[in-house]
Amino acid sequence: MGFTQHYKYDYKQILFDSLEYQEMRGYWLYDSDETWFSIIVPEYDVLLDECSLDFIESKIDPLKKLAISLWENGLVDAIQTSAENGGVCSLEEINAGKDLVDIPFAIIKSEAISKFNVDFFHQKRLVPIKNNGTLIVNPDPEGFYKYWRAKYRE
Repeated sequence: MGFTQHYKYDYKQILFDSLEYQEMRGYWLYDSDETWFSIIVPEYDVLLDECSLDFIESKIDPLKKLAISLWENGLVDAIQTSAENGGVCSLEEINAGKDLVDIPFAIIKSEAISKFNVDFFHQKRLVPIKNNGTLIVNPDPEGFYKYWRAKYRE
């Protein structure tokens, strides 16, 4: 939060020190029935170029490891990643089988996989992880981003 913002605003923000990224921010967004925590790093730190969604794997790996650690410690109910302005789906939408955002990866409960249309996982890698989770790795985030924006945002 800014220095002059009142604490009753619906979010709080912190700045992390990071050796991997030029900047790393975390913020909590409070909704009536969910609390969202987002970690934001500059796209130029993780993308090969600004005109595509070709991620630098060595820059995504630390974020993936952090996400898996948070999941395996039971601290979250879903993890989604997206490019700027990509948005995410609510936990209710994910549990109903709506296309979650996995640009370039996501983690959900293993039993939620069966609620999704099988086409959603085409060409994606599903990796079981501890605490009843499944890591979803999207090898084609550019294709999914175009699909998702067309279906849900435009």
